[in-house]
Amino acid sequence: MNKITNKLKQSFAIFLIFTLIFAMFPGAVGAEDESEDQEEVTEQTEDESVEDEKEDPSGQPDKEQENSDESSEDSDENNSSQLEDKNNKKDEEKEDNVDEKEDTSNENSSNNESETQKEADNTDDKTVDKGKTQNNETSEQKYDSDKVKERVEKSLEKAKRYYEENPPVYNDQNKGSHSEYWVFSALWGAGYKDVSEDFPWGDSSPWSDGTYWSEGIPKFDEDGNENRAGSANEEAGIIVSTIMLGMDPHNFGERDIVADLLEREGSDGIFSTIWGEPWVLIALDLAEADYDRHKHIESIVAQQDEDGMFGNDIDTTAWMMMALAPYQDTNEDAAKAINKLENWAHKLFLENDEIQGAWGPNANTTAAIIMGLTSIGEDLYSQKWTNKNGSIVEQLLVLQQDDGYFWWTKEDEGAPGMANDQSFFAIATLVNEGSIFMDFKNYKPEPKPEPKPEPKPEPKPEKTDTKKEISVNKQLNISAGETVTIHDSKSQILLPDNLPEGVKLTVTNPTNENKHEGLELAGDWFDFTFEGMEGFTGTFTITLGVDDEVDWDKVGVYHYNEKLKQWELVKGIKNKEEQTITVEVSDFSMYAVFEKEEEEAAIEVAAESNTNKQNETGERLPDTATNTFNIMLAGIVLLVLGSTLIILRKRNLKKTI
Repeated sequence: MNKITNKLKQSFAIFLIFTLIFAMFPGAVGAEDESEDQEEVTEQTEDESVEDEKEDPSGQPDKEQENSDESSEDSDENNSSQLEDKNNKKDEEKEDNVDEKEDTSNENSSNNESETQKEADNTDDKTVDKGKTQNNETSEQKYDSDKVKERVEKSLEKAKRYYEENPPVYNDQNKGSHSEYWVFSALWGAGYKDVSEDFPWGDSSPWSDGTYWSEGIPKFDEDGNENRAGSANEEAGIIVSTIMLGMDPHNFGERDIVADLLEREGSDGIFSTIWGEPWVLIALDLAEADYDRHKHIESIVAQQDEDGMFGNDIDTTAWMMMALAPYQDTNEDAAKAINKLENWAHKLFLENDEIQGAWGPNANTTAAIIMGLTSIGEDLYSQKWTNKNGSIVEQLLVLQQDDGYFWWTKEDEGAPGMANDQSFFAIATLVNEGSIFMDFKNYKPEPKPEPKPEPKPEPKPEKTDTKKEISVNKQLNISAGETVTIHDSKSQILLPDNLPEGVKLTVTNPTNENKHEGLELAGDWFDFTFEGMEGFTGTFTITLGVDDEVDWDKVGVYHYNEKLKQWELVKGIKNKEEQTITVEVSDFSMYAVFEKEEEEAAIEVAAESNTNKQNETGERLPDTATNTFNIMLAGIVLLVLGSTLIILRKRNLKKTI
């Protein structure tokens, strides 16, 4: 019995061993196939990663793609583990005569692990899908430089409008200073090429009486000491400002600022501290000063740090880019320095979310970097000058307020004016796509159109020296400017210069039907008739002869008014020697020389005398006072005479009786 039992046990053991081997063999094959599938997935993921690197303009691998690849690899590994667990589960189910509790425990454990693995697989699948979606979005979201350019152009217009509405004001408290070279240069770069004429200064301007710019610097101060600008940087600012204003830095008041600055050059070729040296180089370049410019540049470049900076100051380093920009193609030292400057600025930008100045991100420092990079030819709209916070240009645009004013930081206005002026200058530099100062030197203003000459008046007909003569009751063709004399008289008529062509003149004598009561003919009288002069208005000069032995105080030229049917006196010039009276007229009919009659003259004299009389109170007497007095006097005389006759008659009667 024991032998049978032992044989059964041996047979069962052999059967169990073969069963385990058979169960393990398919699992090994499946694992090998799974490994090959994993290698293919890995190779495909690596190929996609390489293509993404090629498509990225910045040349940097896509971090989201890398994360997606890692998620895919984790998912594949989990899938392999899941297959192994399933195979193990099948093996365990085929084992016979295994302890029921152990089988149950293994089965529950396998099921729990399978459910956990399914959840993990679902999570990994979601991660892969999310990574693919993010990669697609990243590839579709491209930097739109055109939109940024459009924003810059609008920003410049807003800034210009702000300055037009808030121009610099000059008065006793603000006469101006050298630091205004920022705003003067920005205005020029913004399009006000003739700053004095194009920009609306309003009630005051740098050219107003009493400003720093109109007075300049006197040669000596109040104590008799030579009056110099405070520093080389101040003198550089004066030079830049005066040139931008169209003034002469060689004649700034009583000083030659260019000569003053050149005197500051040291034996090492340096004029100032490294912080002011960029503006010295810019100023002397604008003034086209005659000095050793190569030595100056060499001395400046010698002070550049290994990392590219000057004076360990970002603003100064950025300004140095502007100063060296004109020489990057002609001076080897300048070219090397600019190359280091560009690398330094790019590293600074990529390593910081925002450009970091001495006091953190601010408008002045960002503006300086933008001005410097644009001056050396960098395209700040390119992908090179963008990071996760956007482009370097947008970091400045966000500081501009609705009215066009730039704040120092996003939360602080800062020192009024300085941040705004430098930001305005930077935006103008971007729009110009190059250095404002280089553009200024190369700028050739278009010649202003010459004022249109006033139309020349039509040449007047030449006056003829030959006088024409006309007889009474005759007709004569006349021309402009001619003098027509009347035959057998001292009378003549001077024709106007604008008399139309083809006019004819007829002269006749009036008749006695034209009554002239109270007037006695004392010279010539004629009736002038013109043909071909309809609608013409002009001035004619008529001279009429006067008879001998006339009273010149009573004689004059009269014109006959056809409507009123009466003669009217015309003021004129009397010439006793020539025996003529000359008048200027524009209306024609009859003209005559008359002398007032004696009776009329006496009445006029009496009337004139009467108007000058006044009563005792100073009031003017009425015009009838003289006539009333005469009547009363005559009445009294008649009364006396009558009374005398009555008395004499009574006496005669008494004697008769």
